[in-house]
Amino acid sequence: VLSPEMKAEIIQNATQNNDFNNNINNNNFISFSGPSFGSAPLHTLTSRDAIPVSFDAREQWPKCTVINRITNQNPCGSCWAMASSGILADRVCISTNGEKNIPLSPQFMVNCFINQDGCQGGNDEPMWKDLIETGTVPESCVLFKAKDDTCTGTCDDGTSMPKATKVKNLYSPWGETDQTRVEAIQREIMEKGPVTASFWTFSDFKPHLWSVYHRSKTATYSGGHTVRIIGWGTENNEDYWLIANSWNTTWGEDGFFKMRRGNNECNIEETVIAGEPLIE
Repeated sequence: VLSPEMKAEIIQNATQNNDFNNNINNNNFISFSGPSFGSAPLHTLTSRDAIPVSFDAREQWPKCTVINRITNQNPCGSCWAMASSGILADRVCISTNGEKNIPLSPQFMVNCFINQDGCQGGNDEPMWKDLIETGTVPESCVLFKAKDDTCTGTCDDGTSMPKATKVKNLYSPWGETDQTRVEAIQREIMEKGPVTASFWTFSDFKPHLWSVYHRSKTATYSGGHTVRIIGWGTENNEDYWLIANSWNTTWGEDGFFKMRRGNNECNIEETVIAGEPLIE
């Protein structure tokens, strides 16, 4: 959660500095970088393995229909819970070869993650630590209500709550340059599945205005948002990330959108976080 002073500084920088995307690394919202908690997995791909021109996790793991799922957080500021519960469900399904293709509950996280602010927002690194310690349950147990609610020990229908699904670590695919960071993110998605990423939103973040989003020089800062990156590609000679949003299927391209890749657009490439599901 940003302090008023930090928000004022960000707005001032966004207005005055055309290179704003590359100069906002020191703030509360995106302070996480590099491995932080638990052991990051070793990748089996080597630097000699080719990264494809395009990749779509929905096509790579067709049994996992949860990857294609678009949620609707409105009017609750729960993008942090939507994105992280989404990629945890994605990765559980991928890890079990489609055997566990089950949406997980963002509402349980809104209700029960004491280190977050529910529908008023959340912070990435503490949220992932909550997924390590507490986890979340199937969405069929605690349905999304788009509001803060009480954390209880039972499902919505009064039945006993099933065992929670957790992650065993959290880490950030990282590189010292834009290129190595992009490649690390791509290899992570190729091997383990979608990742979460947070980025700054601006006044021109409106899907009817663009095909591949990049901030215009005159756009003004409007907030922060967390999403799932599920792949990448190139369109009209512009490299992009393929992203699942949580603003319903009526937004963007059936709920998905594309953002410019390779230049840390809106700081999205410095805020990628992933974790491995704890399969028991």
